Amino acid sequence: MDKIIIADAGPLIALAGVDQLSLLSDLFSTVWITTSVKEECLAKSGKDSNNIAKVIKMGWLKEKEIFVSPNLYSNSLGDGEISSIEWAKKLTSEDCSCLIILDDKLARKYAFEAKLNFIGTVRLLDIAEKKKLIESAELLIKKISSNGYRISVDILQQVRLQYGN
Repeated sequence: MDKIIIADAGPLIALAGVDQLSLLSDLFSTVWITTSVKEECLAKSGKDSNNIAKVIKMGWLKEKEIFVSPNLYSNSLGDGEISSIEWAKKLTSEDCSCLIILDDKLARKYAFEAKLNFIGTVRLLDIAEKKKLIESAELLIKKISSNGYRISVDILQQVRLQYGN
């Protein structure tokens, strides 16, 4: 079975805001979101939600409804993060390979503690640059940041040190 890729709302919104959602399909062909993530992404009208709605219609961004108990997590986590983590935990317990795309620090802490595979937007952009899907991860990070998404070029430098340049 292929690896199941699960995306949280934050990275989707960040990439949609700079017209780069196609990077996800280029890297993974199919990406899954939970219903909670979809609702979060489409809650406000705008460029990012319109772009996300378009790729859902295209079919490579697929939805799965996951029911979870939010009482197991901090109130600081949203339903999308919780449902994504819970689905990944379930898949992992069934010996399915999965990867969660999430940026929220607390969500990443829970994913780490559950021994889940996860990646952030900055690492995705670094990989996309190495695969020549984009010209510059640094420039895209700056564009995403200027849209109000909390992301930094400093993180890119850390990622490159960790994974090699």
